[in-house]
Amino acid sequence: MKHSLHELESSLDRRLGDVHPQFKMVMIYEDEITRNQALRIYEHLLQRIENICRLETYRWDMKNPEGLEALFEAVTMANIIFVTGRDTSELPVEVQNAVESGLSMKRVEKSALVALLGRASVEDRAPSALHLYLKETAQRTGLDFFPGVFELIERLHAYTIEAIHERAERMTPTLEHILHHPMAHVDYGINE
Repeated sequence: MKHSLHELESSLDRRLGDVHPQFKMVMIYEDEITRNQALRIYEHLLQRIENICRLETYRWDMKNPEGLEALFEAVTMANIIFVTGRDTSELPVEVQNAVESGLSMKRVEKSALVALLGRASVEDRAPSALHLYLKETAQRTGLDFFPGVFELIERLHAYTIEAIHERAERMTPTLEHILHHPMAHVDYGINE
């Protein structure tokens, strides 16, 4: 079943108010850009439900092969599984296995799967392979499905130590030349 993120908020407000004093979320992300987007949505949801329930969150970098047993355990108890990545990506097989095994052993009656996928252009409406996989997984395991898309904005500048040193090495000789180069015309003006 497909829903919007607004419907997810409303659903959480209704279902969690009296039923679940503690709400568990598993957030699986691909990289820093997709994690930051997921955290923005997470913070928005947290503001909406903070007076209704306590939120316990488990974050997982999908490129991290360590601790898959902990991911499995977290998925079994999760009210919501939040997957954020690039629409061109695939979940690593180990992560797929941990998530699907956890969903097959689910200890929570009602759960949702949120797919928040970044695209170079949000105008592209065709669902990606990752979107289709997550939708099919949600349907097969009885989870509500909430897809979302965001535009990927790559970092314009990489401010690493190496990049700063490399730029300084390129620019320093040019700046020294400019600063120490004698001026060709000391006095200049219209009437001189």
